[in-house]
Amino acid sequence: MTDHFHYLYSNYANLLAEAGDLPPELRPKLIPAAELRHSIGDEIGLIVVGDPDQVAERLHRLRREVRMTHLVMGMSLPGLHPDQSRSSMKLFAREVMPKLR
Repeated sequence: MTDHFHYLYSNYANLLAEAGDLPPELRPKLIPAAELRHSIGDEIGLIVVGDPDQVAERLHRLRREVRMTHLVMGMSLPGLHPDQSRSSMKLFAREVMPKLR
């Protein structure tokens, strides 16, 4: 899953940098795919990755720090098998959503 996510986020980071719509401190930072697994999300800007507790905490922090009115979730990554996407969606619904209420 790491390679799929890295491909997607690398493309988004390049688009955001090119557009200049975000201040530099909020732009996703390009880190190697091998390091994504150990990331808790802070290193890559507004993209949130991690285990359920890390994701819930990061979303709470984003809500405090950024005027967040909507949550856009992209769990179907390029080249990722649909079963893996469904598994992530179920995990989010079961373990993260209750912590966000």
